[in-house]
Amino acid sequence: MLGRSREEGSMMITSGTLSGLAWWQKTMVYELYPKSFLDTAGQGTGTIRGVIEGLTYLASLGVGAIWLTPVYRSPMVYYV
Repeated sequence: MLGRSREEGSMMITSGTLSGLAWWQKTMVYELYPKSFLDTAGQGTGTIRGVIEGLTYLASLGVGAIWLTPVYRSPMVYYV
């Protein structure tokens, strides 16, 4: 059961809590913006190749899933 620790006031998970949860409720999800993650092409912005190469590092941190932030083409037009 998820609850607050009386001593510390922080969230804690007690035994038996995780067994009834879906995988996405039990794992750490890392939100990733590919253009700022890892530059493998030397162009100053991240690449999908950089995301692939960084998967081992993210897994070593305990990340179980990544959420890729959408990347849209910028119209390079800013309205005032």
